[in-house]
Amino acid sequence: MKMAQLDAQLVRLAFQAVRFPDKWQKLLQHIMAVTPAKAAIITLRDRKTCQIVNDDALEREYHSPLIQGFPLEAVTYYLEELRTIDPWAEAQIAHHPHRPTIMSRICHPAKAKDRRFFDWLETGGLRDTVAFELDRVPGHWTAMNLFIENYDSDEGVALLEYCNIHFELLSDAWRSSQYVIRCQQTGQAALNSLSDNAVPACIITHTGEVFLANEAFEALKERGAVRRSGPLARLSLCQNMSIYGTRASEVPDLPRHDSIEPAISAHASPFEIDPMYRGKKDCYWLLRFQTSTLPNRETVAYDLDRLTPQERQLFDAISAGNSVQEAGKLIGIQRSRAFDVWNQVKVKLGIRNAHDLRG
Repeated sequence: MKMAQLDAQLVRLAFQAVRFPDKWQKLLQHIMAVTPAKAAIITLRDRKTCQIVNDDALEREYHSPLIQGFPLEAVTYYLEELRTIDPWAEAQIAHHPHRPTIMSRICHPAKAKDRRFFDWLETGGLRDTVAFELDRVPGHWTAMNLFIENYDSDEGVALLEYCNIHFELLSDAWRSSQYVIRCQQTGQAALNSLSDNAVPACIITHTGEVFLANEAFEALKERGAVRRSGPLARLSLCQNMSIYGTRASEVPDLPRHDSIEPAISAHASPFEIDPMYRGKKDCYWLLRFQTSTLPNRETVAYDLDRLTPQERQLFDAISAGNSVQEAGKLIGIQRSRAFDVWNQVKVKLGIRNAHDLRG
């Protein structure tokens, strides 16, 4: 595939559709505007039936952003009468058109025993389609179907050429968009689970924008410990908040504000969101916040300047209520190393045990 042949506008829409599913509607509209395609459907197929993506909504409203060029009456009839007897769906089961295929070449309407599906197409002035896979998993696959007015025609050849140039781009974008949706669902479920345990948490992008957050995070925001700042709603942290984790140094620089919160810290861990960019850009981050109602430790008469950065991190984590082992895990060091560092902290500050910090 030569990059010079790519449709630049389609490329932009495909990358937008990775993060914003409603862009698939505009993407299909664009394909219809620049090719001979007069209608388009993205379908989910298995060995028994053909479903249109977003089928639940279609059952209720007979409408989907992933159907273009068909009137609602035609969609209604297809859903109620034809989707289990679609000859081209059956042909795709046998031929698995991974690459774009003109369907009349493998299943010509003139040879069909049951013509109801083709009669339905011809009612709308359509006689052929170019189809190709967007994704395949065990048991079913997703296909894009682009319909044209005539078979054995120059318009079919032109559409096939366009699809051959772009189908890999579209397949990658589709798989990534579905992955993003699953990550959003999984990420929100994880955040909600943390919220059920009163753990504030959020997922931020590689630029520090808040991607998802749970209810406990919103409560933390009301306290002023965190904020969303600027037009991009970047996460802002209170001045004395520390960030821990094995890869905490890779977390994007976040703005700070003047609020001072007692004994608060954030544990950062990578959260992969988009396989199209894996290894090409920074990942997203899951931040879990730990808070305490303890007095502000800055008022305690310990000479914290004597501590190394690692010792201070461990001190902060233990002051927040973590055990030595938990604190070591938070800052990304082994259990044995955590106890060694804690012993050094106790010697430097004259502390007998963690209870001295919490008494």
